[in-house]
Amino acid sequence: MQLTPIAAAPATPAPMKLKDDPVRPRGRREPVESDIYAATPEPVVQERRRLPWRRAGVTAAVLVVGMFTGRAYLDLPGADPLSAESSPASTGAAGPASPGPAPANTGLVEIETQPTGARVLLDGKPVGESPLTLDRVPAGRHTFTFLSAAGSLKRTVRVEAGRTLKLDVPIFSGWVAIYAPFVLDVAVGRQTIGTTEEARIMLSPGRHELTLTNRALGYRSVQSVDIEPGEVRTVTIDPRGTVNLNAQPWAEVWVDGQKVGDTPLARLQLPLGTREVIFRHPQLGERRVTVTVKGNAPAAVSVDMTQPGG
Repeated sequence: MQLTPIAAAPATPAPMKLKDDPVRPRGRREPVESDIYAATPEPVVQERRRLPWRRAGVTAAVLVVGMFTGRAYLDLPGADPLSAESSPASTGAAGPASPGPAPANTGLVEIETQPTGARVLLDGKPVGESPLTLDRVPAGRHTFTFLSAAGSLKRTVRVEAGRTLKLDVPIFSGWVAIYAPFVLDVAVGRQTIGTTEEARIMLSPGRHELTLTNRALGYRSVQSVDIEPGEVRTVTIDPRGTVNLNAQPWAEVWVDGQKVGDTPLARLQLPLGTREVIFRHPQLGERRVTVTVKGNAPAAVSVDMTQPGG
């Protein structure tokens, strides 16, 4: 037997329950969108939007006021911004005072030395090193002292009011020539620098204290000399000693061929060294005696004219 298939009626699909799609745009959720905007207060948003404009307005106002104020200050008589910034009153610190005109009773002194670099003293007070210009020296007489390794010098000058005095001072060696009837040793301080047998002795410029000695004759003296650059200072020594002379009964006395008097002669001043003394009597003849005159002790000579050979 042949079976004929019977078509079944189409089945009705079961209803499907749809769930919320998690990727659905949230913009469609009206309650959520309204909550977000509600969380931000409207006045705060408006304040933030207006703040930059307020700052710009305040800045412009300040600039305008500053410009008008500066213009008004510059229009004032005597207003000088450069002098106002540099004045001691604006900075609060006292600046160096600018030198005013020299007083009418002062003069200017320009000083140069050879070599340069000498210390300069005005009336004993240091004023600098050469070359030097002094523009406020009181008029009158002043003493300048120049000190250097080559020596020292003093110059006494007169400064005239309103005039310029130029001083050109060379500072180099000079010489001293010492003349004495016998040889002397020459020393400066404790240092011997020569003898009088030399024609001249070199010294630095300035004042020097020379010690002159002859031990054999007991002589010692100190001589002050001022040496000028390039010049020769002459010193003449005539040292003398004391001699006491006497004769019995009496006699005329000659020393080195010159009559000096009749005995007795006390404390007769004679040049140091060896001297020839002659005693003469009209009836008793003469006696010749050699005596050494020294500077540290008086010499004494006595003869008896009545005795042969004295």
